[in-house]
Amino acid sequence: MPMIFGELARRAVRRVRGKVSSRAAGREARSVIRQIRDLKAAHPGRTLCGILLVEHIGDIIACEPVVGWVRETIPDAFVVWVVRDVFRELVDHHPGVDAILTVSSLALVAPVVRSAAFDVCFDLHVNRKPTGRKNLDHVKTWGDPRVDGFSYFRHGTILRAFSTAAGIVPALSGTSRLYVPPEVVRQVDAVGLPARFVAIHTLSNDAAKNWTPEAWSRVVRHILDAWRLPVVEVGLAPTIPCRDGRFVSLCGRLSVLETAEVIRRAAFFIGVDSAGAHMANVWRIPSLLLFGQYKGERAWTPYEGFFAEEPDRWILRHDGPLAGQSTERVIERLDRLAPVVDRLEAVRQGPPHLA
Repeated sequence: MPMIFGELARRAVRRVRGKVSSRAAGREARSVIRQIRDLKAAHPGRTLCGILLVEHIGDIIACEPVVGWVRETIPDAFVVWVVRDVFRELVDHHPGVDAILTVSSLALVAPVVRSAAFDVCFDLHVNRKPTGRKNLDHVKTWGDPRVDGFSYFRHGTILRAFSTAAGIVPALSGTSRLYVPPEVVRQVDAVGLPARFVAIHTLSNDAAKNWTPEAWSRVVRHILDAWRLPVVEVGLAPTIPCRDGRFVSLCGRLSVLETAEVIRRAAFFIGVDSAGAHMANVWRIPSLLLFGQYKGERAWTPYEGFFAEEPDRWILRHDGPLAGQSTERVIERLDRLAPVVDRLEAVRQGPPHLA
């Protein structure tokens, strides 16, 4: 009996904390709602369309085709993307986005939707996603609430699942684009990358998708010695202890778009299901992506476009947590893909087209 009362007490505390977080988010959202109404007043005769997807890098890249769909579907649309400030640069240079509004958290999205400040609103988040605020999930009664954090795999790729979550019927498909401005290209030029190299990104924002540093070290050593190509590590934090002069870690030194530009110049990419993989997919970079069983799913392919054309070629799956994948199996698959790299011409240091 004491255990039952203890659990009831804990639930009551969580409910109270959730209500406190919800009220705080509502107050914080008022300034965003005012900005939306100001945009509406400044652009009379336009349909104010909100695309709400505040995080993360891979999800935002995957859902980029929503912009084109809104433009096609609503010809007079004034398109506003609502995003967390840390991810803003992903949409900052998009020619189809008229304005960007930044929020501190997913918690602000529900008050924005309920305000009806947008003429049309596409909330691409899945239902009951944690907001990052204490005891507060993003609970939806709009769009398609059946798409949640446990079921979205069953709805297809990220783009298909998230567009379904937004209530878009039929679900969207399409190839994503990234828009890299000339100043970012110049900044990456100044890094002095090798003419040909392998880019590597080892960390996902979910630790369950990660491999082990020891395994990565063995794979990097194989690329350096057998492929005879330099390796450039990108990401927020370094994970590979390697003192070889042919190994370069740019972790923590690049912006999001600078990272995308480094990956664009790579002859080959290797990584986990992460932001870097979505960037490589946009640029159609030959790759090896390491997937393990995740949330009970063994065969899910999150991508549209390049990787979706030949998923069995570019994705190596492990029937269990990725940490259990053997380095021997990864190296074997790498060497089967080596001829793809051999056929590629050296990557130029010149600027990319704004893809």
